Amino acid sequence: MKKVDYKAMNDEELKSNYILLKRNLFNLKLQHSVGQVSNPHEISTTKKNIARVLTEMTARNIDSSKINMPVEKKKVKKAAKPQAKAEKVSKETVKASAETKSEAKTETKKTTKSATAKTAEAKTTTKKESV
Repeated sequence: MKKVDYKAMNDEELKSNYILLKRNLFNLKLQHSVGQVSNPHEISTTKKNIARVLTEMTARNIDSSKINMPVEKKKVKKAAKPQAKAEKVSKETVKASAETKSEAKTETKKTTKSATAKTAEAKTTTKKESV
């Protein structure tokens, strides 16, 4: 980057440069977290440039907290109603599966009881025959 003379800039240029540097720093940090930054040294250089701009703004008694950073708002579609329907459907499927599981358990209990009764009956009949 070229060296910039911040003392030669007017107040509006300083403010716009400050906003530009803050956005650039945000994008560099984002790229760094993902691992796509080409030169990691740019982050520290950008931080130093922001400090230089803020120093000049302080010397001129310009309040940096009053600078409005433009924020891009994205419209998010509300998906509350379909989600509620999905929750109802999932609750119904859970209830249905619980009912089928309980029915299956009772059927297995009945079959095991009848199977044990048959084996017990078979044992008693074999004992009677052997005696």
